[in-house]
Amino acid sequence: GMGKSSFLNSYLQKNAFKASDSPDSCTKITSVDSNIINNQTRKAIDTPGIKDTDNTDQENVKQLVQFLLNYSEGINVVALVLNGQNDRFNRDTEKFIKIAHQMFNHADFFEHLCIIFTKWYNVMTPEQKRIKQEEYKKRVIESITRYTEQNINIDLQCFS
Repeated sequence: GMGKSSFLNSYLQKNAFKASDSPDSCTKITSVDSNIINNQTRKAIDTPGIKDTDNTDQENVKQLVQFLLNYSEGINVVALVLNGQNDRFNRDTEKFIKIAHQMFNHADFFEHLCIIFTKWYNVMTPEQKRIKQEEYKKRVIESITRYTEQNINIDLQCFS
């Protein structure tokens, strides 16, 4: 997989979600977990990715929509998680952006979108990572502009 579950385990500082180093996805169903860190509750929702499981994208989106309809806690951030060793911007990336935007259908949705690069390890210098993040951020914003047919002015955050 892309490393979504591993990232979320790190964020929650516990092994909440099944994760592995395999290129195959571990996550088959959407689930949520939480942990209290520094007196603040952190919650994370782990989802199957686009083209990331044995299910079809349509089945995964249907499952996620059903989960979110029953989830009353609210969503603060939507993360586009990419394998830093294989981070090509492609139709699947654009598909994720469109699906997430349509699913949340909120005017300031893109202000809550971030990009998380996983699996970079030590293959790039910090400067190379910074350049790569800026290039990817530019491509995501261009895709959003094409998709919405509006000039979007957002400060898209990238993390690795």
